[in-house]
Amino acid sequence: MLGNKSSAPKEQVYPKFATVSQAYIQMLEEKHSNNIRSELFKLLQNLRNEFALTLDPSDVEEAKRVAEEEQEEEVKPEDLPLDPNSEIIRLLPHTTPDFMQTPLDYLGYCVWSIKSKDGLLVPGKPSLGVYKYKDKFCVFSSIQAIQDFLQDPAQYLEGVIDQCRKNPELIHLLRLEDIFKHVTIYSLIQAREGGPSLSTTLMVDKGIETPTHFIEKNIDPNYCWNEWDLRRKAIQMANIRNKQTKACQSILSNFKVDSEAQVWPKKDQATNTGISQGTDPIKPKNYITGLRTKTLN
Repeated sequence: MLGNKSSAPKEQVYPKFATVSQAYIQMLEEKHSNNIRSELFKLLQNLRNEFALTLDPSDVEEAKRVAEEEQEEEVKPEDLPLDPNSEIIRLLPHTTPDFMQTPLDYLGYCVWSIKSKDGLLVPGKPSLGVYKYKDKFCVFSSIQAIQDFLQDPAQYLEGVIDQCRKNPELIHLLRLEDIFKHVTIYSLIQAREGGPSLSTTLMVDKGIETPTHFIEKNIDPNYCWNEWDLRRKAIQMANIRNKQTKACQSILSNFKVDSEAQVWPKKDQATNTGISQGTDPIKPKNYITGLRTKTLN
């Protein structure tokens, strides 16, 4: 790039440095991932050495034989009724081209077993068909599991997520990193070794209202924040000390209450009458007698 030049333009040099830095960062991340995988492998080896199988091998063989007999008597997957209005798509080996290249979610484990049997990992049987629901390709271990899933598929997908919250080690095993984005294998190992505990609780938005006083009975009624009020009280106390007490108060006198009644006295009322300008003289009356006729006998 330089040749006989003493310098090169930044438009040509900077992209080279950016490529080198990206490669360096990727190698550091790969080194960190390899260290985590190595520690995880050692942990799994120690757990494998401590694990002891308590089941009798004959019981295991008998269970396998019974399962095979039940499988022969089971209903075929294509005979199961499928609602055309549902979002479930059934992929069968003999009807789907490139069936073997179908990607399986949850690492091919039975979704019904994980939800119904408290996180039990049972491999699914692709020979029973692959059922696609909400971009998830699920396989099941039995016909009964398929029948239950067809009735309420959303319930089982949510059940798998709930089991991952209870058992964080299932997150990376079932490849659910897109749902639990803040959980890494390194944090799981730290939590296992006594480091900070891993929180897998569901985060939701909540609102809380804080009261002004948590305990109302502890409010001091005599508290005063104003300096001038404090000065006024100090002056009152100083004046009280210079005064002489002229009354005493007993223990029971504080229960007595001075009652006062307000009386409205009667007002002097008078009436206005007409004023006589003179005396009232006697009016003479004349009577003529004998005008009445006498009755004849």
